[in-house]
Amino acid sequence: MSTAGPDYYGQPVYSIANDHLKVDVLAQAGPRIVRLEAESAPCNLLGETPDVQWQTPYGLYRIWGGHRLWHAPEVEGRSSVPDDDGLTIEEIDGELKLLGSVEPGTGIRKSLAIRLELDQSALRVHHTLTNEGLWSVELAPWAITVLPLGGTVLIPQYTNPSSNGLAPNRHLVIWPYSDWSDPRIKLGNLIQVEAQSLMPPLKLGCFDEAGWIAYSRNGVLFVKRFDIIPSLAYPDYGCNVEVYCNDRLLEIETLAPLTRLEPGHSVEHTEIWEIYHCVDSSLSGEAVMKLINVSN
Repeated sequence: MSTAGPDYYGQPVYSIANDHLKVDVLAQAGPRIVRLEAESAPCNLLGETPDVQWQTPYGLYRIWGGHRLWHAPEVEGRSSVPDDDGLTIEEIDGELKLLGSVEPGTGIRKSLAIRLELDQSALRVHHTLTNEGLWSVELAPWAITVLPLGGTVLIPQYTNPSSNGLAPNRHLVIWPYSDWSDPRIKLGNLIQVEAQSLMPPLKLGCFDEAGWIAYSRNGVLFVKRFDIIPSLAYPDYGCNVEVYCNDRLLEIETLAPLTRLEPGHSVEHTEIWEIYHCVDSSLSGEAVMKLINVSN
């Protein structure tokens, strides 16, 4: 089912739904997913930040909230190019396709393809970057989901050693404004980040060999699954997941490998979103992994 839905802070939206989930996207700006509602929890599971914005060389950039597509590594003046108009929407065979305009300065066009699963609280979000400029660009698709504060991020850690256990098998990347002693960070076989506005901004990342990252809040577990390619180089010292938290919002982010994108070519990155209900916030890491049917 698809409809023209109620607006999002004055912005028109387009909606798709099944028996389990309802998704709202901006109808003119983006591509952006701005609402995700589950049948048993009819409130927006995504973060809403319509007033978070900043000036760029190309004009005012608005976060809006929800889910967006950037390209890594982050570079001032390149990463946040305004996308307030020029979007086209097409729905074909149950898949909603959002095609953005070509970015000035980069020549990159962003698109999202969204498909709801028929029999479960899940959806597929397919991200595409296309180089419509004149020169090749090194980049990686970077899928960023804004979520409300008040929950806990869960990042699995790969604990199986190499054949003799002598070589390291994981790393944790910290941004300059982050503090190793930040009480929001809890290290273990599952790295946890408490999404509270207790201190200055925090960002960390790692290479997640399990291919999932999750957020637990108010009895709902939001899981993002994604493909990994260990043999390829990733941005930010080899990160394929990153978490950012400040006093307004939380972002959980997944990244594809770096690629040299030639003019006329595209690169893709897919996430599977799953929603689990009535999840006890005190569940152990092992119990969470059993719930979503994964292992470390």
